[in-house]
Amino acid sequence: MKGAIFHIQLSPAKRLALAVGSRLPAIYGGPTTGPVAYRWKTDFEENVKAFALAGTLPEMNHNELEAWRAPGARGMHVILLRDSEEPPEIERRFAVLRELIVPAANGVSEAWTRGAGRLARLLSLTYVGQWMSYYVAILRGVDPWTVPLLDELKRRLDNPGKP
Repeated sequence: MKGAIFHIQLSPAKRLALAVGSRLPAIYGGPTTGPVAYRWKTDFEENVKAFALAGTLPEMNHNELEAWRAPGARGMHVILLRDSEEPPEIERRFAVLRELIVPAANGVSEAWTRGAGRLARLLSLTYVGQWMSYYVAILRGVDPWTVPLLDELKRRLDNPGKP
């Protein structure tokens, strides 16, 4: 159609990948989503071949929070993994955390669980993180499928004494 305007809806994983871009992601979950934050970290490191940080509230609020200062935090993008059924005290911690780190961070995003049961909610969030790491790898020109250092580690462990 000549002159038509199309609105392209991006998936949550693609939106997050664009938000992270070339920055270091710091992924924080609550008591329920904390293990998923760690999974996002490992997926990111394997697929993007770059470091990521992960932590869990409320523990992150005790010491790590102090590291969120400019200029060091400028190269980082925060992703808060939220659960649709998180308790009010965790909801409040996320809100205060966001207020405190926004001035120093180079962007803050949120990803929310979806689904009825706890397992469905956690898997929905895990899925988004896996795709986000894939899209960041593509944006950065990195092949997400190859793992040459892991392959070399396995080769050396299987063949002790051979360089």
